[in-house]
Amino acid sequence: MGAPRTIDPERVKELIKEAEAQKRDWSYPELAKILSEETGKEIKPDAVSKCARINGIILPKLSGRKPSKT
Repeated sequence: MGAPRTIDPERVKELIKEAEAQKRDWSYPELAKILSEETGKEIKPDAVSKCARINGIILPKLSGRKPSKT
């Protein structure tokens, strides 16, 4: 019983490119919020991350998570 696909992978890619152009790091919750507003449907962050994973979309590195140097 699969849910109809509401997330457009191309749109997710566009949003990530916009984020990179603005030197911003976007998280899945932020992307979900924007997509929810655009589609008028509630989209959950885990749905966005699943869509990204399935389509091989990689989010730019989140600035809050810098690798620790040991």
